[in-house]
Amino acid sequence: MLVIAHRSGPTVYPEQTVDSALLAVKNGADMVEIDLRFSSDGRIIVCHDDNAERVFGIDRSVNEMTAEEFASLTHKDDPLHHGHLFADYIDAGVKPLLLHIKEGGENINAILDFIVSKGYLENIIMGVTRPDDVARVKKYGKNIPVLAFIKNVQMIDDCIAEGAEFIRLWQGWVAEEYVEKIHSAGRKVWVMAGSSRNGDVGYIDDNAIDYLKKIGIDGLLINDIGDFLKT
Repeated sequence: MLVIAHRSGPTVYPEQTVDSALLAVKNGADMVEIDLRFSSDGRIIVCHDDNAERVFGIDRSVNEMTAEEFASLTHKDDPLHHGHLFADYIDAGVKPLLLHIKEGGENINAILDFIVSKGYLENIIMGVTRPDDVARVKKYGKNIPVLAFIKNVQMIDDCIAEGAEFIRLWQGWVAEEYVEKIHSAGRKVWVMAGSSRNGDVGYIDDNAIDYLKKIGIDGLLINDIGDFLKT
């Protein structure tokens, strides 16, 4: 089972920072997941939330900021670290990257154009939330790998039909019938540890990890990869 550093693996360093991502890879992560949004001037930034309050302590939409403004923000719990542009990860050589595209639709092509301009296409998996965005990626390049961050299990069939190679299930959705359906279609199952409802996204206990391994889960998104590697 692959281990994917969720939000760059925020343990020693804050979430969505290059330092955290590089440490996660050094410590054994198979891949680093980051969330992509757009600044007001059309640059690709790395931020999970649409508002800067939780991470940076500023109650302002990140889409209203220029890239320079966003990059100048410092983490409220660690002022030595700042906001990052997507280019920062590429320039630092962080790979492979799972890109969680928070703002899809027509932005898909702009993101892919940027990745191609940087010569980084072989180092990414595109993570999208809708079947039509799976189709957009595949129209751009049929061999570009796609993970579907599905919003409910009813989306499994449509995302498979559009060509997604990987299907993300929340930990609470994991059931053998869904795993079997996805595997029978020749696709892989990745699981997001924890639950947004319980406020423990990215965290998981050892017993749950053992169960996921037992039923054949192919990948796990987790904050602290040590929780995975020690089992």
